[in-house]
Amino acid sequence: MLRADEQALVTRLPMFEEFDRIGTRHFVPYGESRRGLAHDELLDGYLDLSRIMVFMRNRLQPDVGRRRPLHDEKEHKVLLDTIHAAKDRRFRSRVEEALRRCHAYRQGFGAGKEDPFAGTREPYSDAEVEIFALPYGPTPENETGIVFKKSDEYAVSAVFHRDDGRISEDLYRNDRQFVARTPLSR
Repeated sequence: MLRADEQALVTRLPMFEEFDRIGTRHFVPYGESRRGLAHDELLDGYLDLSRIMVFMRNRLQPDVGRRRPLHDEKEHKVLLDTIHAAKDRRFRSRVEEALRRCHAYRQGFGAGKEDPFAGTREPYSDAEVEIFALPYGPTPENETGIVFKKSDEYAVSAVFHRDDGRISEDLYRNDRQFVARTPLSR
């Protein structure tokens, strides 16, 4: 029955590339490529691709097919990198939203006061997040610590004001002590 199922699949789609409907590995989320496919077409394509990978693995080593991993090390690394990038994008989005709320609060706090920068030195806290200025370190950046209370996650926003007036901001995933910095991917 398995051989007949494999033969039917290979007859319908004889080239391996035809299984990959969005032009990349089956687990990488490419929203722009997905737009041309209906949800059911994408699911059917994923199912076909998964099935042919199982058939190929079993054909290579039928006696150990069930114990051998479906993906090789390179494919597994791409999977882990993709998962890491997706987590970073979601975390970056949460950090940016928290900073927007903080900036809106600080603008309101400083409104009508003699010192126009009074609100920029105030820590910000709500039910989800706490944001505060970090002490100046060895870099010329203004650093802000961000603590997500519920998820116990930490981030740093490092803003650098260039001589030509441009401003650059880098966001980092951090530890509780705000020492170990990992840049967030975009």
